[in-house]
Amino acid sequence: SKLGWGHFSTVWLCKDEKEGGYVAMKIQKSAEHFTEAAEDEIEMLAQASKVARRYKLRSGIVELVDFFVHTAGKQRHVCMVFEVCGPNVLALI
Repeated sequence: SKLGWGHFSTVWLCKDEKEGGYVAMKIQKSAEHFTEAAEDEIEMLAQASKVARRYKLRSGIVELVDFFVHTAGKQRHVCMVFEVCGPNVLALI
């Protein structure tokens, strides 16, 4: 089911068939500037996670579990896999 959406992407609740349980998959729109934004987001999240592990901290930032690129025809979508954190902001208001 759809967890949320925005200008850059849509987030879906997905079954993790390898590990069991569920993940949130963020699928970025395919335009080049959206792809660049996704690559920047992946880099920032990786750095935050690295620092949190180094100092044994809970960073307070959602954990990026994995990422990959899905290509369909000429469209290239960066897909990010996250832990499921809870309801989206719209569900809270």
